[in-house]
Amino acid sequence: ASEMEEDAKEDARKQLSVQACFQAPDTTLNVMVGTTGNILMTLNEGGLHYFYAGARANVGIRAGRYMFEVRVIELLNQTETGMQLRMPGPKHFLRMGFSTA
Repeated sequence: ASEMEEDAKEDARKQLSVQACFQAPDTTLNVMVGTTGNILMTLNEGGLHYFYAGARANVGIRAGRYMFEVRVIELLNQTETGMQLRMPGPKHFLRMGFSTA
């Protein structure tokens, strides 16, 4: 019984010359990029937690197989003071997308 999916061939292409990271000009206004470039934080004050936050990486994928990892470091309680309890609160979610270079 052989594997249904065979291993990919060894990649002979040149490795990236830059580290994949997020840059501030490629984010929405309610996203702060950490000092290392690989941690994102959303702004929550004044109703900003109702907006979708987005960021784009500085590298793209052309072909082949790639692995990625996403880790939620902190889950903030996003309630505004003074609001009625019956109002719907924002939902927590994480959405990933990929594009080809």
